[in-house]
Amino acid sequence: MSRPERRLLWRAAREQRGPLALAGLGALVRQLGFLAVPACLGLAVDRGVEQGDLGAAAWWALALAGAGLVQVLGMCAWDQGSNVADARAGVRLRARLAGGLLSTDGPALPGDGDLVLRASRDVDAVRVWVHGLATWVVIGVTVAVLVPGIAQLDPALLLVVVATVPALVLLNTVYPRAYRKAGEAVAHAHGQRADVVEYVLRAALTSRGAGSGPALRATHRERSDEVTRHTLRAGALMAGWSALGEGVPRVALAVGVLVGVGAAADGRLSVGGLVAFSAWMGTVGVAVQVGLARVMQTVDARVGAARLVEVLRDVPDDVPDPAAPRVGLRARGVVAVPGAEPVDLHAVPGRLLVVGGPVGSGKSTLLRVLAGTAVPSAGEVTGGAVVLVPQRPLVLARTVRDNLALGAPIPDASLHAALQDVLLDDEVDLDTLVADGGASLSGGQLQRLALARALVSDAPVLLLDDVTSALDADTEAAVVAAILRESRRRTVVVASTRPAVLAAADATVLLGVGAGLGS
Repeated sequence: MSRPERRLLWRAAREQRGPLALAGLGALVRQLGFLAVPACLGLAVDRGVEQGDLGAAAWWALALAGAGLVQVLGMCAWDQGSNVADARAGVRLRARLAGGLLSTDGPALPGDGDLVLRASRDVDAVRVWVHGLATWVVIGVTVAVLVPGIAQLDPALLLVVVATVPALVLLNTVYPRAYRKAGEAVAHAHGQRADVVEYVLRAALTSRGAGSGPALRATHRERSDEVTRHTLRAGALMAGWSALGEGVPRVALAVGVLVGVGAAADGRLSVGGLVAFSAWMGTVGVAVQVGLARVMQTVDARVGAARLVEVLRDVPDDVPDPAAPRVGLRARGVVAVPGAEPVDLHAVPGRLLVVGGPVGSGKSTLLRVLAGTAVPSAGEVTGGAVVLVPQRPLVLARTVRDNLALGAPIPDASLHAALQDVLLDDEVDLDTLVADGGASLSGGQLQRLALARALVSDAPVLLLDDVTSALDADTEAAVVAAILRESRRRTVVVASTRPAVLAAADATVLLGVGAGLGS
């Protein structure tokens, strides 16, 4: 697993350490109760049935009931912790995707169809991996309890169990590598087909009647054939892996039962011990199957994490925290564009900072460096969580409400107030559906929608890249007034050459004119 993939997966797990700790504890309790059942059953047979002691049989039957109750309680805690962990992990990943993608220039992103897959299929693969982490506690407890337990029954039975280990190790060494490559090919093929579907739908609308239908269908069919081919390959590998993974323990169980019957015939093993061993060997088989499933899920999660990393590589690690302190933003000796003069700036709440300069001087690049989505050639940036509104903001093909709230529980009144601040409330309402790619909105409306989305966020720092360039004078004046009001309660940095914006600034940084020092 590459380092970025590993960081993404383990961060997803680390952020849910509380629920996962509950799940692990529940899994431990549940499995101890589960493994106690065959032992209690064996003792009930030996001390109750075989010896004709009804009191002992009744006592061990009560112990069986207690073990069952322990299983139920442990299972409740296990399910609760795992479900909460995987749900929260999915929400956080999708929040990072939404926050990061919506502050990234559209042309730098994959196709919309592929993005949908990354936000659904790939995020779900990571969620499933998080959900299954507590299962390793179950597998560990099974090994820790059954190895000495079976050895105590009869060493020959333990040899049967141990003999299956090399076959399982080989199985889980060869197949995961091949299955991961197949899974990567399937994910890539799905992404390509999703982008082709998006292209075909758009082309069908713009080229209707031009005779392009056969060519478009052929392109879609070609990508679909690729998905089918790679899916069948991955399915064949999974089928072989699962069949061998289940078959090896079952063969071992059959051999173990034969050995156990021989040991019982020789008097080395009681009938109750044989009953316990048979049940435990079944547990070994289940543990192996579950372990194989978890390994497969880990492979899928690695593939999904790799695809998410491709999108999140230039996105800041932290989703803006609503409880984050309202702090400033400082840049020391930052060189955003190779060959440019170093920039020093200090933006704080209460003072609107405007970055000016001619076209091509690096204003947009400097804002991306301040946001953490671009790496400077030199210097460092320190500050709080940031929301960046780029020149070409990405919008969702959903309602205006969805585009503003991004899944957060924000009251409609707050969303409507943000639309009023940018004079968008008379042009759209919260239920207005935004077309794919924002085609139903003008350039100025897109800018104001993205700005309104930033206003309803609670990030302590807002970075606004030329957000008034497509506005008329009256609308620009209202938007600048809203930005100025916002700068009084949190840090706001605007990149612009518009006179109205520069006139409202409390401090300016002019690029391309000397050392880029704030005035």
